[in-house]
Amino acid sequence: MRKSRLKQILIYINKIYHIGEKINILEDKRVKFTKELSTMLLSCF
Repeated sequence: MRKSRLKQILIYINKIYHIGEKINILEDKRVKFTKELSTMLLSCF
C-alpha cells in the first residue's frame, strides 16, 4: 500500500471515529508492581 493511500485512510478514520481525541484521553490503568525482584526470588527458594 502506498504511503499516500495509507495517509488517506488514516485521515478518513480520524474524521469518522475521532480517533485522535480518544487517544488523547487514554490513561494507563496498570497496577504498579511494588515488590523488588530480589524479594520475589528469595521467597521462591
